[in-house]
Amino acid sequence: MAIDVGLNCTYKDLSITGTPNTVVSMDNPANATGTIDYLCSVAHSYDMIAVQFASFSASGNNLTTNGYTGNLGTITKITPVEFNAPGDFTAFNINAGEYIGMAYTGGRADQTGSGGAGIWNSSGTFNIPCSGAAFTVLDVDGIVTVYATGTESAGGVQKSAAGSGTFVGSLTRKLMAKRAVSGVL
Repeated sequence: MAIDVGLNCTYKDLSITGTPNTVVSMDNPANATGTIDYLCSVAHSYDMIAVQFASFSASGNNLTTNGYTGNLGTITKITPVEFNAPGDFTAFNINAGEYIGMAYTGGRADQTGSGGAGIWNSSGTFNIPCSGAAFTVLDVDGIVTVYATGTESAGGVQKSAAGSGTFVGSLTRKLMAKRAVSGVL
């Protein structure tokens, strides 16, 4: 199953002011656990500078990053900018139920004020990475333009086949020969 988190990456009608800033979409939490390998966002009226993306878990309005990118540079205004792993960033972890967000040092994130689940905001702080950081709800039904997809993990740790099953053939013969030499059959 493909991981899908956040909402579509299309230009909207409003901007989020204040920099540095960290914004997290409350829309469409991750539908599975795995890795994020595609990211997309749009800046509104000013290019966003020194952008990083992250997956966030939430306990109320306190957020913690799970996986995140390094600095991906600038996201230009009005036109969606896409990033792909492994070329643009190293794929990072996300768990089912986590959210996608981004932080930037300058510019304005794109958003709309209605039709969504809301936006967590940490204006004046660059909260990637963070642990239990307090965020405010910027818009209870707003949508921030940040979207990601990825690949679901296989689920659980794969166990090695070494040391399991029935041994037959030459190993059995060698054990029997050793026992015969020692006088134990």
